[in-house]
Amino acid sequence: MMFFYIILEGMIFAKYLEKLVGNKTKIGMLRMFSRIPEKVWSSRDLAKAIGTYNTTVLDNLGDFEEMGLIDLGYHGHVKTIKVNKDSFLFAGVVKPLFEKEAKSLDFLLEDLKSTINTDGLKLAAVFGSIAEHKERPDSDIDILVVTSKKISAEKLLEDNQHRMLKKYGNQISAFVFSPEEFRKKKNAPFIKEAMKNNIVLYGKWV
Repeated sequence: MMFFYIILEGMIFAKYLEKLVGNKTKIGMLRMFSRIPEKVWSSRDLAKAIGTYNTTVLDNLGDFEEMGLIDLGYHGHVKTIKVNKDSFLFAGVVKPLFEKEAKSLDFLLEDLKSTINTDGLKLAAVFGSIAEHKERPDSDIDILVVTSKKISAEKLLEDNQHRMLKKYGNQISAFVFSPEEFRKKKNAPFIKEAMKNNIVLYGKWV
């Protein structure tokens, strides 16, 4: 009786995250694989996409290949890289992780919507660094609210300040105006700037 063995690169089943996401380059590569899973990359294209050097990408391919996460090949003299979409690591770990990352802002916006009383609400919009996708870990959540129920809106936002801070680590910086106040101040520099870059949660700019 003859036995045939197929030797494939495979994964380990415990404590593999250090090897999987051990540095910024790996995280950038995984993000690209998750974002465009059907793409066949060259190392240079992948390096350009994540803002690093070709040699840095090449240095990190070995771990991914060992874990069965990528398939390597050649197109002429160019090494090609393609994520193995059937890999447990990709389908069960990498893809869900980066899908969650991509939806983080959506979770925040939905949370803010539920925090604002729509009774009397004319406009609610997030502006500043978060709307511009330039936020830092210590950035405030800048929100502009125009409502005829100013006092109750301010109280509701204040009551949710601690919850939002614990959940996201960012503080709400709310600018709440009555419609009359907003009409008088809409030419203020910070409001003009907010009108250029914002995410409307409710209503519209008037």
